[in-house]
Amino acid sequence: MFKVAFAFLLGVYSLTVFASLPHWYWTFCILPIVLVLIKYPRCYLVVCLMLGFFWALIHAYMDFYPQLEKNLEGIDIEVNGQIISIPSKHGRSSRFDFSIKHAKLSANGNEVLLPKKIRLNWYGNVPSLTLGEVWQLRIRLKRPWGFANPGGFDYEKWLFEQGIRATGYVRSKGINKRIQTTSILNPAFYLRAALNANLEQSNVESIAVIKALVLGERGQMTSERWQVLTQTGTNHLLAISGLHVGMVSGFVYFIVVFLWKRCERFCLMIAAQRVAALAAILAAVFYAMLAGFSIPTQRAMVMATVVFLSIFTMQSLRPWNILSLALLCVLILDPFSVLSPGFWLSFVAVAIILFSIKGRLTTKSKWRSLVRIQLVLSLGLLPLTLIFFQQASLVSPIANLFAVPWVSILVVPITLMGSLILLLNQNIGVWFLNISNWLLEIFWAFLTALHSLPFASWHHAVPLWTLVPAVFGIIVVLMPKGWPSKAMGVVLLSPLVFANAPVISENELRLTTLDVGQGLAIVVEVGQQVLVYDTGPKFSESFNTGDAVVIPYLRFRGINHIDKLIVSHGDNDHAGGLQGILDNMTVGELVSTFNEEYKHNNLNTCDAGVVWQWNDVRFQFLYPTETSKSKAKLSSNNSSCVLHIQHPAGSMLLTGDIEKTVEKQLLETYTDLLDTDVLIAPHHGSNTSSTKQFIRAVSPKYVVFATGYRNPYGFPDEKVISRYKEFGSHLVNTASHGMITFKLSNKYGLQLLPGYREVRQRFWHSKS
Repeated sequence: MFKVAFAFLLGVYSLTVFASLPHWYWTFCILPIVLVLIKYPRCYLVVCLMLGFFWALIHAYMDFYPQLEKNLEGIDIEVNGQIISIPSKHGRSSRFDFSIKHAKLSANGNEVLLPKKIRLNWYGNVPSLTLGEVWQLRIRLKRPWGFANPGGFDYEKWLFEQGIRATGYVRSKGINKRIQTTSILNPAFYLRAALNANLEQSNVESIAVIKALVLGERGQMTSERWQVLTQTGTNHLLAISGLHVGMVSGFVYFIVVFLWKRCERFCLMIAAQRVAALAAILAAVFYAMLAGFSIPTQRAMVMATVVFLSIFTMQSLRPWNILSLALLCVLILDPFSVLSPGFWLSFVAVAIILFSIKGRLTTKSKWRSLVRIQLVLSLGLLPLTLIFFQQASLVSPIANLFAVPWVSILVVPITLMGSLILLLNQNIGVWFLNISNWLLEIFWAFLTALHSLPFASWHHAVPLWTLVPAVFGIIVVLMPKGWPSKAMGVVLLSPLVFANAPVISENELRLTTLDVGQGLAIVVEVGQQVLVYDTGPKFSESFNTGDAVVIPYLRFRGINHIDKLIVSHGDNDHAGGLQGILDNMTVGELVSTFNEEYKHNNLNTCDAGVVWQWNDVRFQFLYPTETSKSKAKLSSNNSSCVLHIQHPAGSMLLTGDIEKTVEKQLLETYTDLLDTDVLIAPHHGSNTSSTKQFIRAVSPKYVVFATGYRNPYGFPDEKVISRYKEFGSHLVNTASHGMITFKLSNKYGLQLLPGYREVRQRFWHSKS
């Protein structure tokens, strides 16, 4: 059974490496494959692998139909449909998933075919929105699009995994009206909506955590608390995971067995274990329903169902067979769950536990067994956590030893009980939730203390190849006592610990313009020294590109220290991510036009004429001058720090958001120095910049536009594009290319590397 499940898994996963989907007619190969399996049973593993591939292919075509056509992006569309997620409020906006039943163009009333599931934002004066309501809305949509940078979160992949095929927003102009309230005929929506409303009214302090545990809604969790959970290795506890579903269904199982055995007549009719198994399955389904049957919860429900079905059928299945059967069921239900780190972490964690206890005598001490399991899990999951997140928690065994039983045995049952009682009696329900809140305060106090330790987490970027020897090393280390050559396991694990991300040579320069949407963030590496120019925008109190894009990229590159951080000027799209960077990485020097608002122990201004040298690379600020700074404001485009970088193999000019007046000053002051190979286009390609005189003086070989996909300003301006093309420049844009990297070396000269959107292209990624 294990071999079959593993072969099917490999087949499913193999489709996910395709840049584009194979043609649908390949699915006709399924029938002959089945016939081969019948005739040549020895080929069953190869056949299972191919079945996995074609099963995923069929699902992909089913999931992708219908898609949002490119000509429908950005135009007004009238839709009727249902809110299918609990709306998440952020300031004066709400975000929710919407199931479209009917759609037509606002301009002419023609019907259009849209994706079945979309994600919408509603800004401004948003009316009260509830899960399950039917609405008529005027919306504008765009295809799934996210930042394209290594190390960061792949939003497009996440949307694909969630079945969301377009995103957009509700237009304030138009008839937006509620057609129907949440119907009791849809009990899943009705119960979730009622629970959410009652929890919001309860005014319990830990409402964000309680909603995560009961409803699977984690949108209200603060970034600070997520950081505590991540760096202590306990973030799995704040989701409706297999552990919680298993604990709840297990609790129901033992209660039903206990009660059923009290009645002899019932026991003669049907065995207590079989009744309890059915009750446990219903409990797992009910808990999954509370969480809206989200993808991770479905996976947990399937795993629990397989276990209790084996009990109900009185089949004495081995643990490995149960795990394999659960894996097959999950892959058949949702093959693209393989895209989620949670899928791999959950199944691998169970496999590690089963492997580590196989062939061992049980110890008398339960505490010793628990400690050993936590240590084994931390070691066994180390390769995956480093590959997925470029970090691992060093205090995870201690944290989970306390947190797992505390949350699963105490917090979850009491929280669930209180939430359900809340529907019947507000006072009693709040009383239970206050107990849960008190337990959570102890939980947070313990984790915060661990998180504050200097060695709590270990950030380490590892090459992908180290995963192979690490897996074999872990298998050897976890073998029973007395197994020969255990030292070889340590040797096989050593590359995972000591191998680092590839580094550049001392005199090589690498300039990377990150994809941060409508904004700018640049990383310059010279040997082991690092400069960051601008930090990208801040979108909300909980999300900025400093810690969402820049920090993950730096850690992907194996960088743990920034030598110089330059904020060109104070506009949000350039300085919004500053605090996110300062909170997560040490910075040697912070430089900007004005620094009154910034807090750092080494603050300096970017004065024209300041020069420094890193190896063979010369850096010089060309602007602003003392005279211009006295006239400019901090947030003004024309106060931007202009930086010139000179390498023996070429030069680069970073201009921030300067406009025509500053370009004219630069032409008057630095006529000879402006001739540049790579130009970061001033002001994202706005027509207020990039005059013909400036372009002629700079005469760039390459021009980089740092813009957002379908940005509201229309950058880069068509007139600007024409002017650069007139002078023969090669144009690249982060909106269409993703992250853009240039390398300069004495040996190879100036090189433009392929855009990251092209490098990482998978079939679920939108194409420009």
